[in-house]
Amino acid sequence: MVHYATVLSDDPKLFAKVRNALLEDARFVEAAGGLHCHGSDSPLTNLYPIENSPDDWEDWPANSPIKNPQSMSALLVECRSPQWIAEVGRLIARSTPEQVWIVDAQDVVWPADQVDPERLALT
Repeated sequence: MVHYATVLSDDPKLFAKVRNALLEDARFVEAAGGLHCHGSDSPLTNLYPIENSPDDWEDWPANSPIKNPQSMSALLVECRSPQWIAEVGRLIARSTPEQVWIVDAQDVVWPADQVDPERLALT
């Protein structure tokens, strides 16, 4: 089973900025159109841009801090470690001046630099 969280931002160059920032960290390598951590220095991780479909956000609650997720840039972070996703969130938040959000499996929205790994729900 794949465990993941979604990264969202209004920044249209989100992946380029994230890629440039994370490749400065030796734990990340570029692979297959995304970023990868192979598991020896950090948990096995894949991070890549995804097509953001309006259907994915059909029942999105109006009281969410993200008002229009369907129009945002989207990345997927595949990883089994909530602690590592929280760390990656902090690294991503430093890579762009735009607000970056992480959405977990329960549709809880976290500012990328404030993910609580004890409460982050992964699928």
